[in-house]
Amino acid sequence: AGDVSDEVFSRLNLAVNENRPVVLWIHVGVVWAVTVLTTRTLQAAMRDFVPVRYRWLQRMAFPQCTTVLVEGIPETMCSDLRLHSYFANLFGENAVARSYVVRNTKLLQKKLERLRKAQRALEKARARSEAEGKSGPSAPLVQFRLESVKDIKEEVAAERIRLGRLSHALDPDVCTTTGFVTFKTRLDMRLAAREQLGTDSFALQLQAAPDVNDVLYDSLIQRPSYTQQRLGYLSVFCVFVAFLPAVVFVSTLLSLKSWQQIFPAIHRWRQSMPIVVEMLEGVLATLSLKIMLAFIPAILLKIGRSFQKPVSQSSSQLQLQKTYFAFLVIFVLLVTSFAQGLITTLLYVAQQPAAIVPLLAKSLPLTSRFYVNYVVLGWLSCSCELLRPGPLVMYLSFREFMSEHDARCCAEEDSVLMGTRVARSTFMLVIALVFCSICPVVLLAAAVYFLIERLSHGYLMLSAEPRQGDAGGELFVQALKQVHTGLLIYVLLMIGVLGSNGFEFGLLLVPILFMVSWSLLSLESFLWPCLPLNQVMDLDDRDPPMTDATEVYEQLECREEIVQIVPQIVVSRASLTEAAVAAAAPTVAPPAMPAMPPAAATSTTTTAAATRVGGKAPEETGTASQEAEDLEF
Repeated sequence: AGDVSDEVFSRLNLAVNENRPVVLWIHVGVVWAVTVLTTRTLQAAMRDFVPVRYRWLQRMAFPQCTTVLVEGIPETMCSDLRLHSYFANLFGENAVARSYVVRNTKLLQKKLERLRKAQRALEKARARSEAEGKSGPSAPLVQFRLESVKDIKEEVAAERIRLGRLSHALDPDVCTTTGFVTFKTRLDMRLAAREQLGTDSFALQLQAAPDVNDVLYDSLIQRPSYTQQRLGYLSVFCVFVAFLPAVVFVSTLLSLKSWQQIFPAIHRWRQSMPIVVEMLEGVLATLSLKIMLAFIPAILLKIGRSFQKPVSQSSSQLQLQKTYFAFLVIFVLLVTSFAQGLITTLLYVAQQPAAIVPLLAKSLPLTSRFYVNYVVLGWLSCSCELLRPGPLVMYLSFREFMSEHDARCCAEEDSVLMGTRVARSTFMLVIALVFCSICPVVLLAAAVYFLIERLSHGYLMLSAEPRQGDAGGELFVQALKQVHTGLLIYVLLMIGVLGSNGFEFGLLLVPILFMVSWSLLSLESFLWPCLPLNQVMDLDDRDPPMTDATEVYEQLECREEIVQIVPQIVVSRASLTEAAVAAAAPTVAPPAMPAMPPAAATSTTTTAAATRVGGKAPEETGTASQEAEDLEF
């Protein structure tokens, strides 16, 4: 029975040696038809996307539509006032609405976490006292918790005051080199984002700001260095290298042949029900790969946020989409080509690039059933996503030691990886393209998969999952480019398969490679990232200039209990030499600070410096030059 099923399946498989020239010519025509139809569809999708992107940009709300993210701020400008003055001198006082420099709030975050824990302990103490019949704050435990919450609130307020003073004092331990500048009109923001503001390529880098609620402020506190970025790439490469042995190990554990010696009943099932056992082996082989791939997105996301430090959730998802799609292509689609190991195969292809065509033609067609099983198993995974098992397990775990609201927030955090979802959908389409000629059955399996995915993901995104940051279609554009990559793999595969039956069959498919490459490069000709300048000016004429917004670019922990602080400029004396100030000074100098009496200036400087070092003033050297520099500043 197993041989019969193999024969039925192979009739629809081009892996069987086909010597009839008529059939081979038909396959050449099919490859041309599939490529032309696919590229035209992708180009039409990109043309339809551009108006949708423009409408999204036109509906972008304040303050995102008028805000730029500034990276590489010089040390002499790392305060809200000085950053505001710098851009006001460049674009006019009436052009800038607000400026904000990101603070290093790690200590404040720890205090706020202590406050949240103390408030949860207070709620538990009140519930316990009510259960014991003691109502009100008179219970000793409730009174103790109230005092604890009060003390921590005072610490939080004091820390906010300290951050405010030191941010005005340009303290390098508090002020970071990133910030946000909000303009009053879209045109001023557009002009600022495209200008070169310095001679250093790493200083004053401007880009459009992400959504207010999508910013990852922890990543902005300390931007990644060149070494950190290279360590991130190295970590991803290590994950790639270690993945294949892990898949082989899990596949061995789930193989029925490995358990046959322990459980002899499996041998009897194999003889009595060969078709069922064969189907079960195919599902288990695919399931082992699915299990290992389930852990990869979280690992890649952690590596990206630790080393690359994306500025927003949307940019982290875009980075995850690129990496995860490459992972799927290498370890699912091309995994059968790595029979001699990943590193050995890559070195072999690097030495002989032309060997990739016979390598694909020799390995992929013979394993087409595996990919059909992979797509069919995707039906079950899409259906299981409706249950949201991951957030459910995390919610039930967190609910044991925190409130239901906090447990839900923790469970929903990173519960939806949109980059993973788009990469997986794109990869399923690539599988359907690559094997559409070799094994047409995969088209039917892929059609059912996309139908189930459309229903399940449509319900989840609209009714069940929390709202995600909107990147404005960047994931879609990246997916179109990735489909072109799959189309190139399909053409290379068919050149190898048809070329093995005759040189002329493969030669006729070579021009398709140039056609697909041209289609991929033509996607860059679409001007979709920004609105045309005339539309920007029309929007400014229609909408009044922004004066006040309900949402602002500011760290959440700094928004509560805003304390009015008198600006106090204090810097270390080592940085007050004329050479250091001249080297770090911006092209347009910030406005001069108002003059202060000598006594007031000395008192102010000593007090703020004492606050910065934990209540103790720095050691005085007594030199006249340093005192003169302090007084002059």
